Amino acid sequence: LDVDTVHQEQIVLRKQVEATSIVVDSLKGNTQYFVYIRSVCAENNYSIWTEPIIFTTYCNPMPIDTLFNFDDESSRYFPTYHEGTNKNTAYALPLCFSNLHPEIPFTSSNNTEVYPYLIKNTSSIQYSRSGDYALRFYRKYASKAGGILVMPAIEEDFSDRQLTFWMRSVYHSLSTGNLTVTHIGKNYARKITVGTMTDPADPATFEPLAIVEYPYVYGSLSSTDKVSDDPNGYMYWVKCAVPLAGAKGKYIAFKNDEYDDKEYNNVYIDDIEITKFTCVTPNGVLIDSITSTSFDVDVTIDNLPQGFEIQYSTDKNFVENIQTKTTYSLPITISNLSPATT
Repeated sequence: LDVDTVHQEQIVLRKQVEATSIVVDSLKGNTQYFVYIRSVCAENNYSIWTEPIIFTTYCNPMPIDTLFNFDDESSRYFPTYHEGTNKNTAYALPLCFSNLHPEIPFTSSNNTEVYPYLIKNTSSIQYSRSGDYALRFYRKYASKAGGILVMPAIEEDFSDRQLTFWMRSVYHSLSTGNLTVTHIGKNYARKITVGTMTDPADPATFEPLAIVEYPYVYGSLSSTDKVSDDPNGYMYWVKCAVPLAGAKGKYIAFKNDEYDDKEYNNVYIDDIEITKFTCVTPNGVLIDSITSTSFDVDVTIDNLPQGFEIQYSTDKNFVENIQTKTTYSLPITISNLSPATT
């Protein structure tokens, strides 16, 4: 490119400076820019222009009530580090999202094993809750843990807000409705860490808020189960909520971390939203001190509500044999259980 012959309307800024650094503002969000520099040695005596420095500005902050459902075909892109690889929809990200890893660079052979990405339903398999796309967080081997997906900045107060999203670790056949349960196997973590970042390009700024776990464990679902068997009608998707009060950054992020020495992890996430809350959802539920007839329950929660309601059952679908316990404080011991019973 001959910079001197470019039409003026194509140039955002052309400026001569004497210092070695300059701040250029008034740029547009989510826009690619090309920067050329040359030396001025004397009047009408210039060096040749450098090769272009290419970058894309961050997106403008999103409204706090935005629903991220990834259904708009035009709202996805291929990150620049995928240039030169065999492009595929598996490499795509939602518009204004970014992904990164603190140690492992992207390559075409490891992208889906390290980096979060958008996965598209096929003609026979449904991964998403709505539309054709969902976020996938897949980690093959604990040594590849650490992949982060960063949401666009949200420049509003989080003090009375919570992040809600739908989560699943299984997928299903479109023709039969049968589940594929490989990813809730014994060596799969079924977890994701939610946090915030102050710098979306620096993994070191990630501050965790909560670890969220898909509740269906190994053995609780099988390949003979169908999505229509879910008594809640949610196709075995689970709605999760993480309070954002006290968040240190304005970039909400999901981290596919290392969990409990599990070699693998696989989570699908869809329909992300930031909402106001009137009653905080407990996180970090701990079941402990299990005996033949009792167990203890405790939770992690920042703002204590008036009380807690606990339900437990021997029926995985919570249709029959439901027991309810109300308490004003935790921890609490649940007694009078049947020995050797799940």
